[in-house]
Amino acid sequence: MGLRDLATGGARKGWSWTTDEITEGIAATEEDVAGLGEHPIAAYVLGHIIEDGAREQAVVVGQVTRTSGDSIRWNGDLWGA
Repeated sequence: MGLRDLATGGARKGWSWTTDEITEGIAATEEDVAGLGEHPIAAYVLGHIIEDGAREQAVVVGQVTRTSGDSIRWNGDLWGA
């Protein structure tokens, strides 16, 4: 099914949606991760909540820090937890 078919079929059924391009510019690079320190910085996770076959898009906001063991720690809520 092409995008035109999807749009036509969606219009008949009253569906509407928006799209957002996710580019490399949004994702953390290796240098970004290497630069994490002990002070929390704002971060977010993009994903899908999957319940009953639906794939709702979700954005979760939190913070990341580097631990003394050189791991990365997420500080914030996660959906479905």
